[in-house]
Amino acid sequence: MGQGRGPLPAYRDADGREIDFVIARDRGAVDAIECKWSVDEFESKTLRLFRSYYPRGRNYLIAPLSGEPYTRAYGDLAVTIASPSIWEPAKPRRRSGHPRRR
Repeated sequence: MGQGRGPLPAYRDADGREIDFVIARDRGAVDAIECKWSVDEFESKTLRLFRSYYPRGRNYLIAPLSGEPYTRAYGDLAVTIASPSIWEPAKPRRRSGHPRRR
Protein backbone atom coordinates (compact mmCIF):
# COMPACT_ATOMS: atom_id res chain seq x y z
CA MET A 1 0.00 0.00 0.00
CA GLY A 2 0.96 3.63 -0.15
CA GLN A 3 2.32 3.60 -3.67
CA GLY A 4 0.10 6.38 -5.00
CA ARG A 5 0.90 10.07 -4.99
CA GLY A 6 -1.06 12.65 -3.03
CA PRO A 7 -3.32 12.32 -0.02
CA LEU A 8 -4.93 8.97 -0.96
CA PRO A 9 -2.50 6.13 -1.64
CA ALA A 10 -3.18 3.39 -4.16
CA TYR A 11 -2.53 -0.34 -3.88
CA ARG A 12 -0.63 -2.32 -6.50
CA ASP A 13 0.67 -5.86 -6.14
CA ALA A 14 3.73 -7.39 -7.82
CA ASP A 15 1.59 -8.57 -10.78
CA GLY A 16 0.30 -5.04 -11.47
CA ARG A 17 -3.23 -5.51 -10.10
CA GLU A 18 -4.38 -2.33 -8.42
CA ILE A 19 -6.99 -0.66 -6.26
CA ASP A 20 -7.32 3.02 -7.20
CA PHE A 21 -7.33 4.38 -3.63
CA VAL A 22 -7.10 2.95 -0.13
CA ILE A 23 -7.92 4.58 3.19
CA ALA A 24 -6.35 3.04 6.29
CA ARG A 25 -8.76 2.92 9.22
CA ASP A 26 -8.32 1.84 12.80
CA ARG A 27 -6.88 -1.53 13.85
CA GLY A 28 -6.08 -2.89 10.39
CA ALA A 29 -9.28 -1.90 8.60
CA VAL A 30 -8.62 -0.57 5.10
CA ASP A 31 -11.30 0.90 2.82
CA ALA A 32 -10.88 0.18 -0.89
CA ILE A 33 -12.06 2.65 -3.56
CA GLU A 34 -12.33 1.80 -7.24
CA CYS A 35 -13.18 4.49 -9.84
CA LYS A 36 -14.80 3.63 -13.18
CA TRP A 37 -16.66 5.57 -15.84
CA SER A 38 -19.47 3.04 -15.64
CA VAL A 39 -20.58 0.51 -13.04
CA ASP A 40 -20.54 -2.10 -15.84
CA GLU A 41 -16.74 -1.71 -16.18
CA PHE A 42 -16.10 -2.94 -12.62
CA GLU A 43 -14.64 -6.42 -12.15
CA SER A 44 -14.41 -7.70 -8.58
CA LYS A 45 -11.41 -10.03 -9.08
CA THR A 46 -8.73 -7.57 -7.88
CA LEU A 47 -10.88 -6.36 -4.99
CA ARG A 48 -11.46 -9.97 -3.94
CA LEU A 49 -7.69 -10.59 -3.95
CA PHE A 50 -7.07 -7.37 -1.98
CA ARG A 51 -9.63 -8.49 0.61
CA SER A 52 -7.80 -11.79 1.03
CA TYR A 53 -4.86 -9.73 2.38
CA TYR A 54 -6.89 -6.99 4.08
CA PRO A 55 -10.24 -8.54 5.07
CA ARG A 56 -11.48 -5.64 7.20
CA GLY A 57 -12.84 -2.46 5.63
CA ARG A 58 -15.48 -1.06 3.29
CA ASN A 59 -15.56 -1.34 -0.50
CA TYR A 60 -16.56 1.56 -2.75
CA LEU A 61 -17.11 1.92 -6.48
CA ILE A 62 -17.24 5.53 -7.63
CA ALA A 63 -18.83 6.03 -11.06
CA PRO A 64 -20.23 9.29 -12.50
CA LEU A 65 -23.28 7.62 -14.01
CA SER A 66 -24.31 5.61 -10.96
CA GLY A 67 -27.16 7.79 -9.60
CA GLU A 68 -28.11 7.56 -5.93
CA PRO A 69 -25.77 5.52 -3.68
CA TYR A 70 -26.62 1.84 -3.25
CA THR A 71 -24.92 -1.37 -2.17
CA ARG A 72 -24.46 -4.30 -4.52
CA ALA A 73 -23.18 -7.79 -3.77
CA TYR A 74 -20.39 -9.25 -5.91
CA GLY A 75 -20.36 -12.77 -4.53
CA ASP A 76 -19.48 -12.34 -0.86
CA LEU A 77 -18.26 -8.74 -1.32
CA ALA A 78 -20.55 -5.83 -0.50
CA VAL A 79 -19.68 -2.77 -2.62
CA THR A 80 -21.18 0.68 -2.08
CA ILE A 81 -21.69 2.37 -5.45
CA ALA A 82 -21.97 6.16 -5.68
CA SER A 83 -21.44 9.13 -7.92
CA PRO A 84 -18.36 11.24 -7.08
CA SER A 85 -20.56 14.32 -6.57
CA ILE A 86 -22.42 12.75 -3.62
CA TRP A 87 -19.96 10.19 -2.23
CA GLU A 88 -18.90 10.54 1.38
CA PRO A 89 -16.53 8.06 2.98
CA ALA A 90 -17.44 6.54 6.31
CA LYS A 91 -16.10 8.58 9.20
CA PRO A 92 -13.44 6.80 11.29
CA ARG A 93 -14.56 5.92 14.78
CA ARG A 94 -12.76 7.61 17.64
CA ARG A 95 -11.54 5.37 20.39
CA SER A 96 -13.36 5.94 23.66
CA GLY A 97 -11.42 7.40 26.54
CA HIS A 98 -9.32 9.68 24.37
CA PRO A 99 -10.33 13.34 24.26
CA ARG A 100 -10.57 14.97 20.88
CA ARG A 101 -7.71 17.34 20.11
CA ARG A 102 -8.54 20.89 19.18
